[in-house]
Amino acid sequence: MSRRTRAFTLVEVLVVIAIIAILIAFLLPSLRRARGAAQSAQCMSNLRGWAQGIVMYTTEHRGRYWVDWGHEPAPGTGLGTWMRVLASYYRNLDAYRFCPVAIDSTDSYGSTTFTAWGPIPKSENFLFDPKDSGSYGINHWINDLPRTGPFAGGWRGRPDLQWRVVGGAGIGKASTSPLIGDCEWYGGNPMDLASGTTYGSPVSRENALYLQLFGMPNSWFYDMSRFAMNRHARGINMAFEDGSVRHVDKPELWMLNWYKGFRPAKVKLAY
Repeated sequence: MSRRTRAFTLVEVLVVIAIIAILIAFLLPSLRRARGAAQSAQCMSNLRGWAQGIVMYTTEHRGRYWVDWGHEPAPGTGLGTWMRVLASYYRNLDAYRFCPVAIDSTDSYGSTTFTAWGPIPKSENFLFDPKDSGSYGINHWINDLPRTGPFAGGWRGRPDLQWRVVGGAGIGKASTSPLIGDCEWYGGNPMDLASGTTYGSPVSRENALYLQLFGMPNSWFYDMSRFAMNRHARGINMAFEDGSVRHVDKPELWMLNWYKGFRPAKVKLAY
Protein backbone atom coordinates (compact mmCIF):
# COMPACT_ATOMS: atom_id res chain seq x y z
CA MET A 1 0.00 0.00 0.00
CA SER A 2 1.30 3.50 -0.78
CA ARG A 3 1.54 6.10 1.92
CA ARG A 4 0.21 9.57 1.30
CA THR A 5 2.57 12.39 2.28
CA ARG A 6 0.81 15.26 3.97
CA ALA A 7 1.98 18.66 2.63
CA PHE A 8 1.79 22.01 4.40
CA THR A 9 -1.14 24.11 3.45
CA LEU A 10 -0.69 27.68 2.28
CA VAL A 11 -2.18 28.94 5.54
CA GLU A 12 0.31 26.93 7.59
CA VAL A 13 3.25 28.25 5.56
CA LEU A 14 2.03 31.81 6.00
CA VAL A 15 1.65 31.28 9.75
CA VAL A 16 5.23 29.98 10.02
CA ILE A 17 6.53 32.94 7.99
CA ALA A 18 4.61 35.35 10.21
CA ILE A 19 6.06 33.75 13.36
CA ILE A 20 9.58 33.98 11.95
CA ALA A 21 9.03 37.64 11.02
CA ILE A 22 7.79 38.41 14.54
CA LEU A 23 10.82 36.69 16.09
CA ILE A 24 13.17 38.64 13.81
CA ALA A 25 11.41 41.88 14.76
CA PHE A 26 12.02 41.08 18.43
CA LEU A 27 15.61 39.95 17.93
CA LEU A 28 16.91 42.74 15.66
CA PRO A 29 16.89 45.48 18.33
CA SER A 30 18.71 43.15 20.71
CA LEU A 31 21.26 42.33 18.04
CA ARG A 32 21.77 46.03 17.28
CA ARG A 33 22.25 46.78 20.98
CA ALA A 34 24.71 43.91 21.32
CA ARG A 35 26.65 45.13 18.28
CA GLY A 36 26.65 48.68 19.61
CA ALA A 37 27.88 47.49 23.00
CA ALA A 38 30.71 45.54 21.37
CA GLN A 39 31.73 48.56 19.28
CA SER A 40 31.64 50.81 22.33
CA ALA A 41 33.80 48.34 24.25
CA GLN A 42 36.37 48.34 21.45
CA CYS A 43 36.32 52.15 21.38
CA MET A 44 36.96 52.24 25.13
CA SER A 45 39.83 49.81 24.66
CA ASN A 46 41.36 52.18 22.08
CA LEU A 47 41.00 55.13 24.43
CA ARG A 48 42.52 53.14 27.26
CA GLY A 49 45.50 52.50 25.00
CA TRP A 50 45.93 56.21 24.25
CA ALA A 51 45.58 57.05 27.95
CA GLN A 52 48.29 54.53 28.78
CA GLY A 53 50.50 56.14 26.16
CA ILE A 54 49.93 59.53 27.79
CA VAL A 55 50.88 58.09 31.17
CA MET A 56 54.08 56.61 29.72
CA TYR A 57 54.97 59.94 28.14
CA THR A 58 54.41 61.97 31.32
CA THR A 59 56.30 59.40 33.39
CA GLU A 60 59.31 59.78 31.11
CA HIS A 61 59.06 63.59 31.15
CA ARG A 62 58.81 64.28 34.89
CA GLY A 63 55.05 64.63 34.91
CA ARG A 64 54.86 67.24 32.15
CA TYR A 65 52.57 67.05 29.14
CA TRP A 66 53.91 67.84 25.69
CA VAL A 67 53.74 71.13 23.82
CA ASP A 68 51.14 70.36 21.17
CA TRP A 69 51.63 73.57 19.19
CA GLY A 70 53.82 76.62 19.01
CA HIS A 71 57.42 75.40 19.17
CA GLU A 72 57.51 75.62 15.37
CA PRO A 73 59.12 72.36 14.22
CA ALA A 74 60.12 72.02 10.58
CA PRO A 75 57.05 71.96 8.29
CA GLY A 76 55.88 68.46 7.42
CA THR A 77 57.54 66.72 10.37
CA GLY A 78 54.28 66.28 12.28
CA LEU A 79 56.08 67.05 15.53
CA GLY A 80 53.93 68.61 18.20
CA THR A 81 50.65 66.78 17.55
CA TRP A 82 49.53 64.20 20.09
CA MET A 83 49.39 61.34 17.57
CA ARG A 84 52.99 61.98 16.57
CA VAL A 85 54.15 62.38 20.18
CA LEU A 86 52.50 59.13 21.30
CA ALA A 87 53.27 57.15 18.14
CA SER A 88 56.58 55.89 19.57
CA TYR A 89 54.67 53.91 22.20
CA TYR A 90 52.78 51.80 19.67
CA ARG A 91 54.00 49.43 17.01
CA ASN A 92 50.72 49.66 15.12
CA LEU A 93 49.32 53.15 15.49
CA ASP A 94 46.56 52.43 12.96
CA ALA A 95 44.97 49.91 15.34
CA TYR A 96 44.09 52.72 17.77
CA ARG A 97 43.20 55.59 15.44
CA PHE A 98 39.57 54.79 14.80
CA CYS A 99 36.43 54.19 16.80
CA PRO A 100 34.79 51.12 15.17
CA VAL A 101 31.68 53.16 14.31
CA ALA A 102 33.72 55.99 12.70
CA ILE A 103 36.34 54.43 10.44
CA ASP A 104 35.71 56.18 7.11
CA SER A 105 37.80 59.35 6.82
CA THR A 106 36.53 62.68 5.50
CA ASP A 107 39.89 63.85 4.08
CA SER A 108 39.18 67.11 5.85
CA TYR A 109 39.78 69.07 9.06
CA GLY A 110 36.45 67.99 10.58
CA SER A 111 34.37 64.86 10.67
CA THR A 112 30.85 63.69 11.40
CA THR A 113 29.41 61.49 14.13
CA PHE A 114 30.16 58.32 12.19
CA THR A 115 33.22 59.35 10.18
CA ALA A 116 36.81 60.18 11.09
CA TRP A 117 38.80 63.37 10.53
CA GLY A 118 41.70 63.47 8.09
CA PRO A 119 44.02 62.67 6.50
CA ILE A 120 44.85 66.37 6.66
CA PRO A 121 45.66 68.17 3.39
CA LYS A 122 49.01 69.90 3.14
CA SER A 123 48.90 73.20 4.98
CA GLU A 124 51.42 75.63 6.39
CA ASN A 125 49.15 76.20 9.38
CA PHE A 126 48.87 72.61 10.65
CA LEU A 127 51.79 70.41 11.62
CA PHE A 128 50.37 66.99 10.80
CA ASP A 129 51.94 63.87 9.46
CA PRO A 130 50.42 63.24 6.00
CA LYS A 131 48.82 60.01 7.24
CA ASP A 132 47.32 61.40 10.44
CA SER A 133 43.60 60.76 10.81
CA GLY A 134 41.33 59.36 13.47
CA SER A 135 38.09 59.37 15.43
CA TYR A 136 39.51 60.81 18.66
CA GLY A 137 40.54 64.22 19.94
CA ILE A 138 42.69 65.42 22.82
CA ASN A 139 41.76 67.97 25.48
CA HIS A 140 44.26 70.66 24.49
CA TRP A 141 44.07 72.28 27.93
CA ILE A 142 46.33 69.52 29.24
CA ASN A 143 49.26 70.64 27.11
CA ASP A 144 52.38 72.40 28.27
CA LEU A 145 53.35 75.67 26.55
CA PRO A 146 56.67 76.95 25.23
CA ARG A 147 58.45 79.56 27.33
CA THR A 148 58.92 81.94 24.42
CA GLY A 149 57.58 82.51 20.93
CA PRO A 150 54.16 83.31 19.43
CA PHE A 151 52.42 80.45 21.24
CA ALA A 152 53.65 81.16 24.76
CA GLY A 153 50.22 82.66 25.49
CA GLY A 154 48.39 79.40 24.84
CA TRP A 155 45.42 78.40 22.73
CA ARG A 156 43.00 81.07 23.90
CA GLY A 157 45.50 83.59 25.25
CA ARG A 158 44.93 82.07 28.71
CA PRO A 159 48.13 80.25 29.71
CA ASP A 160 46.87 80.26 33.29
CA LEU A 161 44.21 77.69 32.36
CA GLN A 162 46.56 75.01 30.96
CA TRP A 163 47.25 71.95 33.12
CA ARG A 164 50.84 71.61 31.85
CA VAL A 165 51.61 68.88 34.40
CA VAL A 166 49.89 65.77 35.72
CA GLY A 167 47.49 66.89 38.42
CA GLY A 168 47.52 70.44 37.11
CA ALA A 169 43.74 70.45 36.78
CA GLY A 170 43.39 70.45 40.56
CA ILE A 171 43.61 68.16 43.55
CA GLY A 172 40.93 65.47 43.67
CA LYS A 173 39.63 66.21 40.17
CA ALA A 174 41.39 63.52 38.13
CA SER A 175 38.26 61.39 37.72
CA THR A 176 36.43 64.24 35.95
CA SER A 177 39.37 65.72 34.04
CA PRO A 178 39.22 64.65 30.36
CA LEU A 179 42.33 63.52 28.50
CA ILE A 180 41.00 62.20 25.19
CA GLY A 181 37.69 61.08 23.74
CA ASP A 182 35.47 60.67 20.70
CA CYS A 183 35.76 63.90 18.75
CA GLU A 184 35.03 65.39 15.33
CA TRP A 185 38.52 66.94 15.20
CA TYR A 186 41.93 66.02 16.58
CA GLY A 187 41.21 68.03 19.71
CA GLY A 188 39.67 71.11 21.20
CA ASN A 189 39.81 73.76 23.93
CA PRO A 190 36.28 73.83 25.34
CA MET A 191 35.43 76.83 27.51
CA ASP A 192 32.76 76.79 30.20
CA LEU A 193 29.28 78.15 29.57
CA ALA A 194 29.89 81.05 31.95
CA SER A 195 32.64 82.36 29.65
CA GLY A 196 29.97 83.54 27.22
CA THR A 197 32.10 82.45 24.27
CA THR A 198 31.18 80.08 21.45
CA TYR A 199 34.03 77.86 22.64
CA GLY A 200 31.71 76.69 25.40
CA SER A 201 28.33 77.21 23.78
CA PRO A 202 26.09 74.35 22.63
CA VAL A 203 24.84 74.32 19.05
CA SER A 204 21.52 73.14 17.66
CA ARG A 205 23.08 70.49 15.41
CA GLU A 206 25.83 67.92 15.60
CA ASN A 207 29.12 68.17 13.72
CA ALA A 208 29.47 71.94 13.86
CA LEU A 209 33.08 71.90 12.68
CA TYR A 210 32.39 69.72 9.66
CA LEU A 211 29.38 71.81 8.73
CA GLN A 212 31.65 74.82 8.46
CA LEU A 213 32.68 73.44 5.10
CA PHE A 214 29.04 73.71 4.05
CA GLY A 215 28.30 77.25 5.13
CA MET A 216 27.70 77.06 8.87
CA PRO A 217 29.23 80.34 10.10
CA ASN A 218 31.80 80.44 12.89
CA SER A 219 31.46 76.71 13.55
CA TRP A 220 35.23 76.35 14.00
CA PHE A 221 34.87 78.04 17.37
CA TYR A 222 32.32 75.65 18.93
CA ASP A 223 35.02 73.62 20.67
CA MET A 224 32.77 71.85 23.18
CA SER A 225 30.48 70.74 20.38
CA ARG A 226 33.37 68.90 18.74
CA PHE A 227 32.89 66.34 21.51
CA ALA A 228 29.06 66.57 21.73
CA MET A 229 27.90 63.74 19.48
CA ASN A 230 25.53 60.78 19.52
CA ARG A 231 28.32 58.39 18.56
CA HIS A 232 27.62 55.89 21.33
CA ALA A 233 23.96 56.11 22.29
CA ARG A 234 23.43 59.75 23.28
CA GLY A 235 27.04 60.57 23.99
CA ILE A 236 30.67 59.60 23.57
CA ASN A 237 33.42 57.60 25.27
CA MET A 238 36.20 59.40 27.09
CA ALA A 239 39.41 58.68 29.02
CA PHE A 240 40.20 60.64 32.19
CA GLU A 241 43.36 61.59 34.03
CA ASP A 242 42.79 58.98 36.75
CA GLY A 243 43.02 56.25 34.09
CA SER A 244 39.29 55.55 33.90
CA VAL A 245 37.43 55.25 30.58
CA ARG A 246 33.67 55.61 30.46
CA HIS A 247 30.64 56.75 28.53
CA VAL A 248 29.73 60.43 28.85
CA ASP A 249 26.27 61.75 28.02
CA LYS A 250 26.44 64.97 26.00
CA PRO A 251 25.10 67.32 28.73
CA GLU A 252 27.72 65.95 31.14
CA LEU A 253 30.46 67.45 28.96
CA TRP A 254 29.65 70.84 30.50
CA MET A 255 30.08 69.35 33.98
CA LEU A 256 33.62 68.03 33.48
CA ASN A 257 36.86 69.66 34.62
CA TRP A 258 38.38 70.69 31.28
CA TYR A 259 40.84 73.27 32.65
CA LYS A 260 41.88 75.06 35.81
CA GLY A 261 38.88 76.82 37.28
CA PHE A 262 36.30 75.38 34.86
CA ARG A 263 32.79 76.31 36.06
CA PRO A 264 30.32 73.40 35.63
CA ALA A 265 26.84 74.12 34.27
CA LYS A 266 23.71 72.18 33.40
CA VAL A 267 22.75 72.54 29.74
CA LYS A 268 19.95 71.30 27.54
CA LEU A 269 20.70 70.20 24.01
CA ALA A 270 18.31 70.12 21.08
CA TYR A 271 19.87 67.04 19.49
